[in-house]
Amino acid sequence: MNSHRPTLPTPLSTSSAAAAATAARGALLLGLLDALLRLAEKSTSVGDLGLALGASATDTADGLLVLERRGLVDAERLRLTLTGLAAASALRGASELHRHRAAERLAA
Repeated sequence: MNSHRPTLPTPLSTSSAAAAATAARGALLLGLLDALLRLAEKSTSVGDLGLALGASATDTADGLLVLERRGLVDAERLRLTLTGLAAASALRGASELHRHRAAERLAA
């Protein structure tokens, strides 16, 4: 009789957890670029952006500051810069692989 023992899940290694956190941050940053592109003509708030992305207001504000340091967003006005507009427009039509790679670069 062949006894099959279920395997127990192994906890995430530190590097796996860090990779997951980086991926989540990258996804948030891409989501912010896309949301700001969609809302270019509308008034919005950090809380509204976070709600639309399923992120806390704190994480959203932090993400906006990261994008601002990279020259993509004016965080105070909640608007894309011209560079951010070009990046968000290009990413909107990009393949999933290109979006994933862009998220990794943004989150690094």
